[in-house]
Amino acid sequence: MIQSALNTHPGIICEEELFHEKYTRRKPPQKARDFLEAVLFNRHAAAIGFKLQGYQATDEINQLLRDDGFRVILPYRRDKLDQYVSFLVAQQTDRWQRHAEDEYPVVKVRVDPQAFEDFVKGNDDKEADIRKTVEGLPTISVYYEDCLTDWNAQMGRIQDFLGVKSLQLKPTTFKARTRPLKDWVENWDELPYIGREAFGHEGEIEAEHHRGKPETALAKAHGSLRTG
Repeated sequence: MIQSALNTHPGIICEEELFHEKYTRRKPPQKARDFLEAVLFNRHAAAIGFKLQGYQATDEINQLLRDDGFRVILPYRRDKLDQYVSFLVAQQTDRWQRHAEDEYPVVKVRVDPQAFEDFVKGNDDKEADIRKTVEGLPTISVYYEDCLTDWNAQMGRIQDFLGVKSLQLKPTTFKARTRPLKDWVENWDELPYIGREAFGHEGEIEAEHHRGKPETALAKAHGSLRTG
């Protein structure tokens, strides 16, 4: 979502997960800086950066972020149930995002209460680790739900944070699921006791505005951009 939209800005280069072999197409060299110099730092823009999952942030990369003056975009989701269902669906289909022309068939998943609780706790722990990792760096927090309701305002905040001209940007990847959450959950009627109402899912939470809106990282990744 955020990464693909920022990458359309004429003054920004924002790559995908450069430290994931799926995107690098080759194993990165031992030194992270050498790798980034070869694939990213030799390019020129007002802001350059990449998407970085928390588990990819080695001590070397964390130090590089500090040495090179990166600004960090921290995406969050308030709705943990929606996030967990997205995670289960992506695991089952091996598709973590959708391009505009893609069709994404509905698949049914079961939400196990204990597994859901473990997921939320694990995710909270990961977020805490990431916040500790980037402590002292310039950061901005962006919530997925806010992007759904006011995309242009959130992208304006991010562009102001990066110090680039604010433009109306459109993503090239989108939320994979475009139907109501209950259509994806096999045991939907069993869920109230694990907090379905607490997340606002008694009605149709995935309304029309979800269609054509971008997807978000399921694990709480932090995107990093170097400006100047």
